[in-house]
This record gives sequence, C-alpha cells and structure tokens, in this order.
Amino acid sequence: MTETAWEWLALGVTVLLFAGLAFLSVKKKAGFSARVIIATVLGIAMGLIFKGHTTYVAAFGTVWSNAIGAIVVPLLLFSVIASITNLGSSLRLKNIGIKTVVFLLLNTLTASLITLGLALVFGVGKGFNAAMPQHYQAKHVPAVLDTIIGLFPSNLVANWAANQVVPVVIFAILIGLAYNAAASTPKGEAAVKPFKTFVDAGNVVLSKATQIIVGFTPYAVLALIAAAISKSNLVALLPLLLVLVVAYIAIALQMFVVQPAILGVTTRTNPLHILQCTSSSSSSGPQASSRSPLNPASAASP
Repeated sequence: MTETAWEWLALGVTVLLFAGLAFLSVKKKAGFSARVIIATVLGIAMGLIFKGHTTYVAAFGTVWSNAIGAIVVPLLLFSVIASITNLGSSLRLKNIGIKTVVFLLLNTLTASLITLGLALVFGVGKGFNAAMPQHYQAKHVPAVLDTIIGLFPSNLVANWAANQVVPVVIFAILIGLAYNAAASTPKGEAAVKPFKTFVDAGNVVLSKATQIIVGFTPYAVLALIAAAISKSNLVALLPLLLVLVVAYIAIALQMFVVQPAILGVTTRTNPLHILQCTSSSSSSGPQASSRSPLNPASAASP
C-alpha cells in the first residue's frame, strides 16, 4: 500500500472508533471518564498499528485543542464579569476581587508545588534521553518585578491571544466593579442594563459552547495519543508513562484535597460537602461539571 493509502485507512479506522465511542455514550450510557480511558487505550493501539501514518487522524486533535484554546479566555471573561455583576452591592466586591486573584495565584502555587514534589519523589525524567534541537536558546527568565507587572492587563487583545489568565481576570474584575458602580443609582442601572443583558447572555452561550467542546474530549484524546505514539519511538516513550501516572496523581490531589481544603477554610464550609459536589460533577461528565457549585458560570445558566 502507498503512504497515502495508509493515511486514509488510518482515518477510516479512526472514524469507526469514533462511532464506537459515540455508541458507548448514547446507547450504553458510558461515563465520561470511562470513555476517555477507552479512548486512551484505542489511541495507543492506533499509534502502534499505523506507525507514521496518522497525519489525517492528528487533525481531529489539533482542531479540538485550538477550540479549547479559543474558548478559555472569553468564557473566563464573561464568567467573572457575570458573577460580580450578579452579586451587585450585596458584598464587599473589592475584597472579593483581591481574594479572587489571591486564590487563583494560591491555586497555581499549590499545583506547582505538588507537581514538583511528586516529580522529585517519583524521579520523573530519569532514563529519558532526548537530544536537544540544534541552535536551541534558553528562554530568558523575567525578573520578579517584571513578573508582578505582567500579572496586570496591558493590552487585553494581546493577553487574550496569549491566553494569559491573570490579566484577563483582573480586567474582568475591573469591568464588574465599574458596572456595579454605574448601576448604583436607578438612572445608572437603566443606562447599563443592556450591558448586563449582554454579559449574562454571553455567559450562558459560552458555557454551553464549552460543554459541547469538552464533550468531544474522548475523540480528541484518541486522535492526539495516536499521533503522539505514531511519531515517536515507543521505547523512548516508556519512561514518559511515569509522567502520566504523576499527572493523574497530581490532578487528584489538587482537585480532591487542595481545592476543597482552600474553599472549606475560606468559605467556612465543610470540605467533605465540597468534595462530594466535586466528585459527583466529575463523574457525571462535562455537562454536570459546568453546573457545579464550584463553577461561577453555573449561576447564570438556565
């Protein structure tokens, strides 16, 4: 068979596997996590069988990755603005804005520490040999002051394009606070009502769009893993299995231990209740998770 024929054959088999995953979802009511695990196994098999012939298959994963990258910033922007404007003047919003940024940074810090700790404990990277690309230049590490300045928005379009989360959050908080200040009088509230309607509608639409994109995760996982296995030396990839194990452990610790603990302390809520909500939403798939109490966008969802 020619190279092109192998590519089309791999694409055809992938489409059939996609149909099987859809059947598991619609007819067998298989859970989201179960379908992702099945897709992972199928992706490994596809990569091994169609070695070097997954160019067309990889396109599915690339499109999904691009869609995820495109939806993150607008969803975050609308969710934060909608959350703050829905609170109105009932709470001290300045403190909420500060706490939002602090908790976001704290969440990032704990995730980084957990990852580094697990990597040291499990010895991630040992036994993996990879040649550095030619003419490689190490990236410049910015100074602490420059890093702090970079956390604040400078050009929203540039921050949006770079998927820089913290500047977008701070900008959204500023817009939310400005709306509440403008709506503090009956005349001002009438003037900014169209903006509020737009934000709430945008929040609902983007939440639904996120559900749709996340729903395609099993198919994207199959395609991306098949492409990665197909283009790599399997022996060289074996040490990376440890990275996958560490990643799942880190995610579990962050989701089921650290975040409930932080929310429990800050909201004076029983962490077990938060953990129960997180567990039930995770096991029910993307639609349930989008309506989780931990998701600010859920407040505006119908």
